[in-house]
Amino acid sequence: MFFFIAFVSAQNFGNEWINYDQVYYKFSIAKEGIYRLNYQDLKNAGVPVDIINPKNIRLYAKGKEIAISIPGESDNKFDNTDYIEFYGTYNNGELDTDLYRNASEQPHIEHSLYQDSLPYYLTWQNGSTGKRWNRFSDFNYTGKTRDSFFIYESATYFRESWTDGNPFAGGLGQLSEYNTGEGWFSIPYSNGGYSYTMPTPFFNSNGPMPQFKFSVFGKNDNVNVGTDGNNQEVSIFAGATNALIFQKRFKGYEQISDIVPLAKSLISNLTPYTISSSINGGRMMNSFVKIEYPRNFDLGNTSTFKFSYSSANNYIEFDNYSKSTPNVYDIKNDYFIHASKTGSKLKCNLPSATSNRELLIYDSTDVTTIK
Repeated sequence: MFFFIAFVSAQNFGNEWINYDQVYYKFSIAKEGIYRLNYQDLKNAGVPVDIINPKNIRLYAKGKEIAISIPGESDNKFDNTDYIEFYGTYNNGELDTDLYRNASEQPHIEHSLYQDSLPYYLTWQNGSTGKRWNRFSDFNYTGKTRDSFFIYESATYFRESWTDGNPFAGGLGQLSEYNTGEGWFSIPYSNGGYSYTMPTPFFNSNGPMPQFKFSVFGKNDNVNVGTDGNNQEVSIFAGATNALIFQKRFKGYEQISDIVPLAKSLISNLTPYTISSSINGGRMMNSFVKIEYPRNFDLGNTSTFKFSYSSANNYIEFDNYSKSTPNVYDIKNDYFIHASKTGSKLKCNLPSATSNRELLIYDSTDVTTIK
């Protein structure tokens, strides 16, 4: 759904990207993916596509211009078969950081405190070319060999309950600003904990040792204080054998975050783990858990997959790609990369990059058209 927006005033509060002589059309996205705006839907929304040079079209989100692709724009006309394509995502907690007393007190930025939908603004500026995807095609795979694995991170950001921040004056009230322990978490737990599973498929045992990353918060000032002065204890168990991988005592509402090695024998297709409060009367909640592990290049008969890629090898090849028209998007470096399918294998040469890539495999048939 599109909305016509007319901005009428300017202030120095993050809206410097707005040109008050231009018209903006607003729509929102609540799910990560590749999106398309076609000629007829734009026209139906009131966008004067017949008189716009498509090279002048721009798209903004969170005050920044984002890269788009408009196949057919080279003739300077938006024909009825042309369309705008872009990578879109939901609203995370990036803009919420300034609400906290200190940025370090924000549990994570994966989820917004307020809404999932992220507004996007479409506009055009005569005589100025908008930001575009860099397009890359290289189908020569002769002599190319993929790496034996890549490092993948499987993550859970808990959003089971909203909790207030740490109280002051012995629990008499809450601070007006956001502070430690405020936001989305797991359900708080006492005298025990919860058991979960983390998807960790296609584990390559020849790679480096996996890592278990986590963040938990104390949720009460337990009256049962140990001889060491602590009144909380977090214990973490993992794997089918329920092996203890971490244990630490702490005080009250503290945050405990750490990265611990995870024995290869504890990894399975779904790796079980338990986080528990192991002092009587203690109360805790989970912010996030991540397992980083070496993963084989296997898509498991799916067609959408997002991952970080830091190897110097500019060739990737995945087994068991489920569809037929794959593309690879480097969403960090703004590249649209053509891939190909041979049998059930996805093959792709990547352009050189000076930084780590954030890659998204996405089939042309999965693109979502915005109405």
